[in-house]
This record gives sequence, structure tokens and C-alpha cells, in this order.
Amino acid sequence: MEFYKVIKPLAEPEIDSDPAFHVVCVSLPGNGGSDHPNAKSLSVTDVATVLAELMHAMDYMQYAVHGSGYASVIACQIAALFPESCLATHLGTPIPNISRSFSLWQQCQNAFLFALPTLFF
Repeated sequence: MEFYKVIKPLAEPEIDSDPAFHVVCVSLPGNGGSDHPNAKSLSVTDVATVLAELMHAMDYMQYAVHGSGYASVIACQIAALFPESCLATHLGTPIPNISRSFSLWQQCQNAFLFALPTLFF
């Protein structure tokens, strides 16, 4: 896992006054340790919706998302589709194929404008 080393410091900070977070790490369908989905086509919107539903099923009504590589597009889509739940978005890499994804890029910009005031750390 790409961020294995930061999970414990985020969940169990060494300094008591530092905030602790619940960290949920998922493997995107067909990537990493995840099986390929049975559906013929699973869009970015489909994956974003499934992940948002997963967070709600685990009783996380508000959260921040991070994505790098392909996951950066999904993170932006979560922010654009679920702004009442996704309070902050962090991208490890720029969104690929921006020139081909203008409407998604516009959604991401709108999501960032919403998320900026909520970034505390």
C-alpha cells in the first residue's frame, strides 16, 4: 500500500494534543489487491458512488478524501457528487487527461472551492 507508513501516525499521533483520524483505505476495483468487477463497465461516477455509500454504511457522514493517479479522478468525483459529505479533497497527482475531461475538471474546481475553507491541517 502506497500510504502504509502514514496510517498509524494519522490514527495514533505521538503527541496527545494532535488530532487522531479514522483512516479508511480502499483498493479500487481492478487495482492493487482488488478483484476486477463483474460489471462490464464501471465508470468513475459508479466507483465514486460506491465509495461514498461505503462511507455512509460505516457511519461516516462527513470525511476527507485523497487520491493519486487514477484515484485522483475518483476523489474529485466524490467531492463533486457529495459535497455535503466530502469536506476536503487532497490529490497526490494532477488529474490525468485534463484536456479530455473538461466537465470533470470543472466539477473538481467547484469541489475545491467548497473544500478549501474546511482544510484545518
